[in-house]
Amino acid sequence: VTGCGASAKKSLIVKDALLATPGVIAGKLNPCPTIGGPDTTTYRIRKVALATSYNWSAGAGGEIISHPGGTGVNDTIIVIRWSASSSYGPVTVTAQNNCRTSLVKSLVIMALRPGIPGTITGITNPCNNIGSTVTYSIAALPLNATSVLWTVPSGASIQGSATGLSIQVIYQSGFTTGAISVVGVNNCSNSAPKSLSIVRVAPATPGAITATVTATCPNRVVTYSLASLPLNATSVNWTAPGTITMLSATSISVAYPSSVVTGAVTATGVNGCGQTSAAKSLAVSLPACTVGAKATPMISKSSPIKAVIEPASMEAKVFPNPSTTSFKLQVMTTGKEQIQVRVMDIMGRAYRVLNMMPGEILNFGSELRTGTYMVEIIQGKNRTTQQVIKL
Repeated sequence: VTGCGASAKKSLIVKDALLATPGVIAGKLNPCPTIGGPDTTTYRIRKVALATSYNWSAGAGGEIISHPGGTGVNDTIIVIRWSASSSYGPVTVTAQNNCRTSLVKSLVIMALRPGIPGTITGITNPCNNIGSTVTYSIAALPLNATSVLWTVPSGASIQGSATGLSIQVIYQSGFTTGAISVVGVNNCSNSAPKSLSIVRVAPATPGAITATVTATCPNRVVTYSLASLPLNATSVNWTAPGTITMLSATSISVAYPSSVVTGAVTATGVNGCGQTSAAKSLAVSLPACTVGAKATPMISKSSPIKAVIEPASMEAKVFPNPSTTSFKLQVMTTGKEQIQVRVMDIMGRAYRVLNMMPGEILNFGSELRTGTYMVEIIQGKNRTTQQVIKL
């Protein structure tokens, strides 16, 4: 402006600018791992241009407990503690200044149910393990699970924790049937179960009974044997028309009187659940012993009886017994040939087969686990069995 007049005017247009919507909210979508404990979850955004503050909401089931970055323009981080709820979220935020509020940015929060656990590994017929611990396991935690929970059927119990990837189970003798089950667990819910059917299996009928005469008249003794334990059996019940001495789980020695003997030797498979198999039998027919002579026992034609054996004197000593380390075996016998030694568990399964000479001292058993074992000593047609205990 002068005394003569004024120039054209110059203008500056002033207006409030639009606020951009906040960007992606970074943070966990599933609150379940932190529910019910001291753990919290952090959510954050980048700063928005021209914003002077932000307005956050935790939604259902959430509580904002702190703003680590500060208030106002720096309020881009929040910490939420989630509580047990039937629904959650969403977490929302808007940017603000003195003129405007931006559009809402949301993050959907979902309580994710745990996945179903994977395959359960472990035995399905417990009858050979009654009273002993049996392990069942899964390979890994299911998706979205923080732990697992196992259940067992009636007649079984869990030893120790029921929430690990594996459990130790003991079955009682009265067990019948049921299922081992496991579910995935988090702080929101449990998964559907994964199950493994457990069914007791009856023992199979024993195989053929073989008979070997080990002493003749007047004090007749016959050994009866099975080649192996019947399938799914833990022991064998024997009956005979004479005095029975158990040699192992699969063989007995029967002493007969000098008088006429008739009847049958029977073998029945038994398992730890108390189930029994059908019986295998072998007919016995022995005439009276002739005075002053040795009468050869007569056994049914179905018997694969071996030749009559005149046993040589054989004495076996195992020491120390019981033992915490190893055993020593010494066999004194009139025979000169090599001696075979078989170390078996109480079910007749051979662990070791060793050889020794008469009079030699044989060390064995250092590798055996705690338990009861049978040691069968054979020289030619002579055989004796002793029980040893590893502590």
